Amino acid sequence: MFLILGGGFGLYGYLPALVHGCDETVLLPKRYRERLSQREDIRSLQQDVLWVDDEQQAFDRATAVVISKRPQDQVYWVEQCLQRKSLVDLILEKPLAPSPEQAISLMDRLEQAGKNFRISYLFRLTDWGRALRHQLTQPNECKELIIDWQFQAHHYTHGLNNWKRFTSQGGGALRLYGIHLIALLAELGYNTAIQSSLTGASADEAQSWHATLSGQGLPTCRLCVQSNSSVSRFAVRLFTSELLTLVDLKEPFANALSSPDQAHFDNRFALLTQVCQSLKEDRASYYPWYRRTLDLWTRIEQQTVHKERPNDATGQPISSL
Repeated sequence: MFLILGGGFGLYGYLPALVHGCDETVLLPKRYRERLSQREDIRSLQQDVLWVDDEQQAFDRATAVVISKRPQDQVYWVEQCLQRKSLVDLILEKPLAPSPEQAISLMDRLEQAGKNFRISYLFRLTDWGRALRHQLTQPNECKELIIDWQFQAHHYTHGLNNWKRFTSQGGGALRLYGIHLIALLAELGYNTAIQSSLTGASADEAQSWHATLSGQGLPTCRLCVQSNSSVSRFAVRLFTSELLTLVDLKEPFANALSSPDQAHFDNRFALLTQVCQSLKEDRASYYPWYRRTLDLWTRIEQQTVHKERPNDATGQPISSL
């Protein structure tokens, strides 16, 4: 029986995945009821929820928890889960914590407590993520991998001054968005940061992240994440004897939905379903990868330099770097 903590993506992302994708029973605090009823895409799921008075009552009944909150709040709620032996399974969001140091500490605590947990790194589950893994395991002379991700984040579009803007709170182009790529690249074998730079209005507000990464037997990876761009684009290219474009979409999950009956849900529905279902798999295939992800994140941050510039919502293509 799953408890969902988080009234945003927890509801419109994880709730459909658990109810329709995994046929799980879900507990929700009553204070989420109005918010759920206001969303046309998930309103029908009200009848599938077991409503309880508050988180305390939900904790008393749950055996599994989804935490979909700010990184600093996730740290707090994980600590609450660690104190309850009845809570066996956890689904956690990324970044695991506001900083790599805090994330490593939290993972230590989770493993020491014997919890079965998964972190929602979704890029590996996309069609293009699988295609990239396949390409990098083929015998070829690939010299360079280029990843170009440009978009305007919701907080910039709507002028919101929330945690997602600020590096110190686990936000920004590197910690909030770049962690998607770090996890995928760590799984593929990338483990070294050659260079990394953040650009934004201040040292704590990272609008863009540029980096060059390497790994044994792998092509050099150059990547760009622009979170306040006038352009919407996600492209992955490989340079061999010719240019190979693996994907060129408006955003990374643009083609993630696999059937028409999922169309009214968030387009990450099928991927989140796979993450939840993976709790039944052997944790030994996940934890070493999570460690490599945190190690690569740490090394990237150690190499990162900051460049200040005013907010300008421009999209500089990676080819011009």
